[in-house]
This record gives sequence, structure tokens and C-alpha cells, in this order.
Amino acid sequence: MISFGSSILNNSKKVHIGVGILFLTIILVVFVGISVNASKDKTIYGIYLGNKEIGYVKNQDIIELAVQDAIDQLEDKLGTKILIESKLMIEPIQQIQHNLKDDKELADKLFNTLLANEDYYKIQAYEILIDNATKVIVNDQVTATLVLEEIKDSYIPTENKENIQEVSIIESVTKTPEYALKADIMTKDEAKTKLLETTEEKKVYAINEGDTLSEIAYANKIQLEELLKLNPELKDDNVLKIGQEINLMIPKSKVSVRTKETTVYVEPIEKAVEYQYDANQYTNYSDTIQQGKEGVKEVTATVTRINGLEERIDIDAEKVLEEPLNIIIVVGTKKIPLKQATGSYQMPVKGVITSTFGPRWGTFHEGLDIAAPTGTRISAADGGTVIYSGWNNGGYGYLVKVDHGKGFVTYYAHNSKLLVEVGQKVAKGEVIAAVGSTGNSTGPHLHFEIRKNGNPQNPYNYL
Repeated sequence: MISFGSSILNNSKKVHIGVGILFLTIILVVFVGISVNASKDKTIYGIYLGNKEIGYVKNQDIIELAVQDAIDQLEDKLGTKILIESKLMIEPIQQIQHNLKDDKELADKLFNTLLANEDYYKIQAYEILIDNATKVIVNDQVTATLVLEEIKDSYIPTENKENIQEVSIIESVTKTPEYALKADIMTKDEAKTKLLETTEEKKVYAINEGDTLSEIAYANKIQLEELLKLNPELKDDNVLKIGQEINLMIPKSKVSVRTKETTVYVEPIEKAVEYQYDANQYTNYSDTIQQGKEGVKEVTATVTRINGLEERIDIDAEKVLEEPLNIIIVVGTKKIPLKQATGSYQMPVKGVITSTFGPRWGTFHEGLDIAAPTGTRISAADGGTVIYSGWNNGGYGYLVKVDHGKGFVTYYAHNSKLLVEVGQKVAKGEVIAAVGSTGNSTGPHLHFEIRKNGNPQNPYNYL
């Protein structure tokens, strides 16, 4: 390995010289292999660059000066350092009829040949390497930085930018100076497009509570029709099961951008159920005395996204804006008696007696009228079997009759709702209907009768 300043040619033989530029010192180095076959005095040198003839010179000193001059001219023209890729060939030949060039003529010919053939040399550029796999080359470090910054910026929302905590590229990224052919150097936009190219990656997703196919497709940026093609066993109206696995084809980018964003939102606080116990009510008794109300809380969270797709939400803080109001349900604890007659009777509803058994308004009133609000629960006065539950055209409205055996039957009339069916056995105190004002009635109340062998009895004699 010698420089052009050495005496390298003494005899006639073709010589191949590889030319390189050392970046800082710009030393031109030549590899030479020579066989001595020619006569020293008659030797001239043919110069070739790649497959192009450059010219002929008397001695090697001219070649060294001309190559350096050509390189200097091209670097000035391009505004950047270059590295000659093609081999500079020097052929010692016997002097024949050739126009010999001086160093200036040779330099100009070399310069014009290089300028016209961009694949003969490389220029200084900048390489972006992603995970030691994907590579793009751009003009300079500034362009390389802009490419990466604009890729990151493309995943920042246009609104509420102040909430962004972090924007980063997940893969390892290196930016290094590199010599490259002009044809391999990309513009900023070309490099961005290359790095943002995607391939499809198969992913298995496990169904969570509340998931729908439409929501899954939307969250993963694929069409519902495509999701169904990937999972032919599914239909749009399928009932999904928690834990069920489905196939997804997720776009996979060469560059993955992670964003972390602070978000504040409100969400409901579930209302709890509070039970109160009443020893005077049977175990089948239940009454919601307070419907309750959901509370409201303010949540501050960090949302992490990969290429715009939500990956996770981390709750940072919660602030209660409105406390929830519990649902309150009263339940009975009293043991339900056997569903048979006991022989004694109890008042079927709580209320005010507005009319008693006996003569009334020129007729005979065959029971008790007990006023109570519409919907008040009516319970069986004693255990027995329901023998009638329905509408009565004789003025009773919605009517329930319970047979207690030994000829005793109780009537419950003017109800707004019937809660038992014919043939059903009921226990003493079991709810059978709700107070109303159906049939011949002047207001919400229960008309209650006790009959023995079909004859009305004074309820006071049994209560």
C-alpha cells in the first residue's frame, strides 16, 4: 500500500488502483500490483475510471495531482465530502499515438466523468437505523432528527397537547454519519413514509366483560367485516363469552411510538345496597324504602398508547364529587308459618276503618272497609287456599278469596293488583294483593269479609 507520491510504475503492465478518501486528512491511497514486462523509457499510463477512459499521461505524479484536483472540484460543487466507489485503473502501455494530458486536463476529465456518473462515488449523509434492521439514509443530521420528530408528532393529538407527558420511540434508534450513493438518499418525507410502513401481525384477544365485536374492531383500527372474516365462527349478533379468544390482524409498524397522556374524566360511583331487618315481617317480605342514587367522582389517569392504540390506563388520583346514596331494602326475618289455617285471624292491612259490618245507607254492609294508600300490601288473614283471584263484575273489582276450611272463606276486594293464583296455598300474613279502588269504590281501601258457609260474619268477632 503506497501513496501516489511513490515510484510505482517502472514497466508495462495494467494496474488496478482502488481510490478512497480518509475523511479528515484526505489522503489518497492506491493498491497496486505490477508485473514488469515493459521498457521503462517508452511507457505511458492509461487512466480509466470504472468503464470510462479518462486519458493518458507521462507519469504517476500527474495522476496523483489530477485525482486530488477532481475530488476537490466535485466536493466544492456538491458542498459535501465524497468517497470514490469505482476503481481507478492505471494501465502502463508502450508509448504509441495517444494524446497525453497534463494534470489539469486529466483532473477536468475525471471531474466531469464523476459528475455524470453518480454511482461512481458516495457522498456524506446520515443513516437512521431502527432495531439494527430497518435503515433509511437522509442528507444530514438535521433531516434525520426531523424525520424522527415528525413521526413522533404524528401521534400527538391536535387538542390538549399540554396533557402529553411523554412521546418516545420504543425501538432502539441510532443516527450515524455514513457515505452513500445519491440514489440511496431519501428526502425527509420519503424516509418518514418508509419508516411508517406497516405489516400485519396476528394477535389473539381474550374477550372481557362488556366487549362487543364493533368496539373490538374500532379499538384495533380494523373493519368489522375484516374481523368477522378472521373469525368465521362469529356473527355480528353473537353473544360473546368472557375469556373467549378471537383472532385479530394488527397493523405492525417498523417504528412504534409510545405516548403518555394525562386525562381527567368523571365516572359514576356505584350505589351500594343496604339491608334493614324487620322482625315483624315474614322472610318472604321485601320492601325497597330508598331507591338510592349513584355518586360521582373525578378521575385523573395516565393513558398509554402505542401508535395511537390504547394500551393501558393507570389511575393517578380520584376525587369524590358527590357521595352515592345507598339503596335501602327492608326484609323480614319472621319465620313463615305453615300454609294452612290456624283458626284465628289477623287484620289483613294497616289502615283506618272507615265502614264497619252492619246496616249502611239503607243496605247491609257485609264486611269492613279499611282505608290505605294505593299499593299498600294486603296479607292473608289466615292460612288457606286461594279459590278466586280475578275481576268480579258484582262491584268487588279485583277480588281474592281464600278458603280456610270448615266453611270459612275470606274476601279481599277493590284491589289494584293481585299477587296470587287460584289453587295457591298461602300462609297467615303472606302478601296476596295490593290496595286499590277498583269496582264500586269511592277511594283506595280494602273491603274485607269473613264468611262461614257462605254467610257474612262480623270480622270483629274473629279478629
